[in-house]
Amino acid sequence: IMQSAPFDVLITTGGASIGDYDLMAAVFKKMDVPLLFLRLSIKQGMPVLAGFWNTSLLVALSGNPAAASVSFDVLLRPVLRKMAGFTEWELPVIQAKLKTAFSKPIQSRRFIFAKCEPVAGVMYVEPVQFHGNGMLSGLALANALIDVPAYCESLKAGTDVRVRLLK
Repeated sequence: IMQSAPFDVLITTGGASIGDYDLMAAVFKKMDVPLLFLRLSIKQGMPVLAGFWNTSLLVALSGNPAAASVSFDVLLRPVLRKMAGFTEWELPVIQAKLKTAFSKPIQSRRFIFAKCEPVAGVMYVEPVQFHGNGMLSGLALANALIDVPAYCESLKAGTDVRVRLLK
């Protein structure tokens, strides 16, 4: 293990969850990295570890591509933009009407890959098909994330929802 850090940020993917092959928590412990957090209370992107080693930020994201993408877009992109001197850190957030109903009760805040587009002057958003953690097809089709609050039972078609634009 290196004794000093010649970098500002180190981001890894994989090994951040709690399975037999998820070793990043043990690596952080061996390096005496005090954890800022061990998990996020969000669906798609929950397994994330972060801590500081000397003056370097260490972040371990999920190995699932969609989960890592959500964690990066919601958490890391703003941090990296701030560190780089940008004044706008967050992705643009808008309100859009939900095209189709969405019903998956969950206790955590949820980010759903979606396609957002204007129709007759109104912004509409619709979840993409196949938006599981390990599926890249939803990631490729999406240009937005629907931000569903914690404890939301269901969303009816036509509901105004908060949307993070990705592109």
